Amino acid sequence: KRDLNKDIKDIPGAGAAGGLGAGLMAFLDAELRPGIEIIIEIVKLEQAIKDADLVIPGEGKIDSQTIYGKAPIGVAKIAKRYNIPVIAVAAIIGDDA
Repeated sequence: KRDLNKDIKDIPGAGAAGGLGAGLMAFLDAELRPGIEIIIEIVKLEQAIKDADLVIPGEGKIDSQTIYGKAPIGVAKIAKRYNIPVIAVAAIIGDDA
């Protein structure tokens, strides 16, 4: 903070991946975005599901972290815009889900 004149300690995602996001923001002026947002744009997911009757995203483990940007939540947010029902499938449901 002192040397770079940037306060990044309270920015969501800055501590992810061992603090890689914080380092990229501090030294390279990077912008942090949830990975699912980038993937949704790249694969044009909204166009692919907007006329669907049902959306079924898969996840290895649904737990307390799922709400913070894992794929099922990103997919469900798009489906909600079009009033499409969503059923998530997971290999494991965590105790903290």
